[in-house]
Amino acid sequence: MPKVSGKKTSKSGKGRTGRGRKAAPPSLSERISGFFSRLMHVVVTYTAVCAVGLIIIVALMLFAGGYFVNFGGRVVDLTKDMTVAAGLKVTKITWAGATQTADYEVMDALLNDSEAAILNQSIVHFSPSRARAKVESLGWVRDAAVTRLYPNTIHVSISERIPAALWEGEGLLHLIDRDGVVITQVGGHQYTGLPLITDTPDPSKANEILAVLGSHPQLAARIATLRHRGGRRWDLGFRNGFVVMLPEDNYAAAIEKISVLESEGKLSATMEKLDLRLPNAVYYVPKNET
Repeated sequence: MPKVSGKKTSKSGKGRTGRGRKAAPPSLSERISGFFSRLMHVVVTYTAVCAVGLIIIVALMLFAGGYFVNFGGRVVDLTKDMTVAAGLKVTKITWAGATQTADYEVMDALLNDSEAAILNQSIVHFSPSRARAKVESLGWVRDAAVTRLYPNTIHVSISERIPAALWEGEGLLHLIDRDGVVITQVGGHQYTGLPLITDTPDPSKANEILAVLGSHPQLAARIATLRHRGGRRWDLGFRNGFVVMLPEDNYAAAIEKISVLESEGKLSATMEKLDLRLPNAVYYVPKNET
């Protein structure tokens, strides 16, 4: 049987595959290109780090200087200047209904706390709700409406309180309305035709009896004092010295009867005092009887 001889492999390794070959060293141009690439990477990285650091330093300096704190205010000031430049500024102020409220009080109430004057200020940035609250805080003002009339006018409508009585508190006289709200302090020679409320630290306690007397104007005109007894009931003091001691409950019905009898001249002309405190009994003291 003939021999089959295999193919010999040379010692030089010419029969090996390409995987075993060594890579060729980079050329000079490749090495130069790589150097500059790495250099640019370092430069870009360093520049970015420096830029971020500079931004942080500037931000800290601005924050320390209060720039960001006042940034919102600066924007507001800028928009105010723009609206004023466009002609949207306050050049006229009108009001109606203020007969007792002084003009300067209305003007002061319209001012913003940060402004020295309202004229020539931006009408866009003017706050009607804030101004209304300040106007209604004035003693004589019961209700108010504040309106912007573009492009340049502020109008104020005022409804004033109606005086109903005098109240003696802390040794001073105050004018109050029918709700017992203090309007203003007055002197003893002023508003002498109104009844004087005494013996109560809270004038609002008189709002109900003032409302009842308001339904009997002729009787109310003859009353000089309303004394709050023990914080529970009232004494009516007439201008001729006649006194009615009202019950604690249902005094409105008692005032109704007194109004009818007094209109006929049957009470103050003949009596010094009338005691209505008890529901089933009436006591009185005739005139000139001690």
